[in-house]
Amino acid sequence: MILKIRDYKARSGWRFSLLFDEDGDGFPLFYPTAYMTIRSASLMANTQRITLLILKKVYTWASGRGIDLEHRFATKALLSTPEIDSLVNALATNTKKNDGSSIKSTKLNYTLKVVADYFGWMFDYHVTNRNEESNKTLIEGFREQLLARKRKTPSKAREKRRRLTKRLDVKAEEVLLRWFEDYEDDNANLSATHFQRGLLFRNILALRILYDTGMRLGELLSLKYPHFIPARGGDHAYLQIERNHDDKFDRRMNQPVAKTVGRKIPISPALEKMMIIYLDTYRAEIPNVGFTDESFIFVNHKAGQNQGQEIEFSTFRSAFKEILKREPKLVGLHPHLLRHHWNYNFSKHATARGISDEQTRIERELWMGWSAGSESARDYDMRHIQESAFEHGLAIASHTAMNKEDRKQ
Repeated sequence: MILKIRDYKARSGWRFSLLFDEDGDGFPLFYPTAYMTIRSASLMANTQRITLLILKKVYTWASGRGIDLEHRFATKALLSTPEIDSLVNALATNTKKNDGSSIKSTKLNYTLKVVADYFGWMFDYHVTNRNEESNKTLIEGFREQLLARKRKTPSKAREKRRRLTKRLDVKAEEVLLRWFEDYEDDNANLSATHFQRGLLFRNILALRILYDTGMRLGELLSLKYPHFIPARGGDHAYLQIERNHDDKFDRRMNQPVAKTVGRKIPISPALEKMMIIYLDTYRAEIPNVGFTDESFIFVNHKAGQNQGQEIEFSTFRSAFKEILKREPKLVGLHPHLLRHHWNYNFSKHATARGISDEQTRIERELWMGWSAGSESARDYDMRHIQESAFEHGLAIASHTAMNKEDRKQ
């Protein structure tokens, strides 16, 4: 059995995925398809695909051991304890690295939850009298055995603190700020060809938007031509972020989406200037590029069938890697780190402005697109409070270490 996931987009824009046996009859596997349709249809396309990847692992394991899962559940001959252990070990294997390592415990625990739900659903599908006490005891006991294999995860509070302390180091930020300044007037890299300059300008502009606004990568790649509104009548220029799930005008199967609510983000005159240079100078000259309300801002520059079309996640990540090769001080930089760093800078500016913690939280929620009372906003507030407490504690410690005569005075 050679399993493969295929991705589809309906005319309405709805994205979905199906699991196939390449050696089979050309139809998707019945039970995973039925499960996805009945249990997971309301989930986002990326979440559905993750579920199918998990089921692919399950069926690959079963095929390798000669186990017919449907027959087992139809006859109520569920997996034995050694078989459960073997399945869990297979699910824990990191198939991306393919080096014998295991996936993170949090990811494994989520995987086991999905598998337990799938097996429970498949049991219900085959056993008509599921609520009969013996059947109920059988399937619940089986699910408990499976979920008992969950692994201990790091403290959520500790993990959250570790994640929120991430930000750009000083040297990396200096590099980015120098690049942004160099490209504001399009005077950088003058020895390069016009094509090379355009490609670099696009990539630096994308970095600046992530740095200046803190938006997500999916939001950046979803920006369309009318989402950039230049300054007029004394108003600031701004970028419009819109919810765009299952956009029928987006060709990409792995569609970048805005996970947060739509919002307007004011941008600086310097960023506005870079936007205008890119749109009017470099983007406008690309063959097949669009200028309608459904045309995307960031597009492919290279010749080929996708020239002038919206760029994929993979294309952006490849371009990002090339940027990192240009400057060793940026090693470790990734798009979401710029979102963390934006929140770090926001907290510093909020303190300098002297605004209250409550107002800081409200403004942060609006800018990030989070709903009122967002846990993420509270987490970033707590990080800033911890840093402030550290600074005050350090001041007290420094006072204690002062010369005794100075303290007496």
